[in-house]
Amino acid sequence: MTINVAVATFDAVVLGCDSLSSRVERAFFPFREGSSFAVDAAGNQMRDAEGNLLVSYRQDQLAYTATTVMGGVRKMFILFEDVNGHCDCSVAAVTSGLATMDGITIAEHANRYRLQLDRDKVVFSEVVSLANHFLAHMRGLWEADYVRQGFSHPSQAALRFMVAGYCRDDARFKVFRVSVEENICIDQLSEEPYTGAAWDGQSNFAARLIMGVDPGLQDQVSRGIVEALKAQRDSLLDSFTKAIVAAGIQDLELDLDESVPAAPPWSSAIAPIDWGNMPIQTAIELVSALVNTESGMQKFVQGIPVVGGRTRIGLLRRNVPFAMLNEPALSHIHTGYLTDA
Repeated sequence: MTINVAVATFDAVVLGCDSLSSRVERAFFPFREGSSFAVDAAGNQMRDAEGNLLVSYRQDQLAYTATTVMGGVRKMFILFEDVNGHCDCSVAAVTSGLATMDGITIAEHANRYRLQLDRDKVVFSEVVSLANHFLAHMRGLWEADYVRQGFSHPSQAALRFMVAGYCRDDARFKVFRVSVEENICIDQLSEEPYTGAAWDGQSNFAARLIMGVDPGLQDQVSRGIVEALKAQRDSLLDSFTKAIVAAGIQDLELDLDESVPAAPPWSSAIAPIDWGNMPIQTAIELVSALVNTESGMQKFVQGIPVVGGRTRIGLLRRNVPFAMLNEPALSHIHTGYLTDA
């Protein structure tokens, strides 16, 4: 898993991600869900020919589990940069999901894509055009690998990107969430003031810091509300039916209107952050804090930590080439921002 973060202000876009990569395999945990040894129809424990107790197997007990974790993985890269003295276009991305396709890392696929654009002298005037072009390119590679690997469902081969930056005709910075398996490209800053934060991958704790709630909890609470309302409705109908029968009423027609309940006011818990006017240095520190929080909390949850390692930070500003602020070769740039921004 991975955490990807993008924070857009009026002056810049800051990208962040971790640097761990994990190998995920399907594993069977027969006792994790309260199961026990297999029994026959009479309730007797079953044994094999050697006298070993047998374990009952259920398909729903198969889980995708990290078995190997590696650090130092490159998840942030530049997709396109038109440097002609003014840097009219600079677009970078962070990725989550699949780490390789056809034996090649996603970062190297992106590097080959960028070099091909340069060889073909392709120029983009808007980030949305580049994001959709990149999606089409990766989708073709993904479909071929999907068939080759024999995946049974697209979610098993999830591949997503946060694509951010600016081009010549863009009036503002753009951030897009690109899902290759869903074949969609969605603008994350489509409403005024066109600034804010976006995240993807394993980002529950980061989301809680900013939103006050993460998507998983939202879904859980929403399902609980629906189930509670259904139980209440069934109870009321049962009581009403019994009352009608007891009163001897026979000819009664009812038209029940069952509407979907309104969602809880999730937005009321959003942190009151002035995204647009945030100084660049502050945005850098916020992105770093969000990534580090997600990485740090992984130490305390069940299982192998799958988010962590070195935090990568990238900076996109108009008329300035993309910079990886905490890369060893660019440490002087990072120091300059810490003191000058």
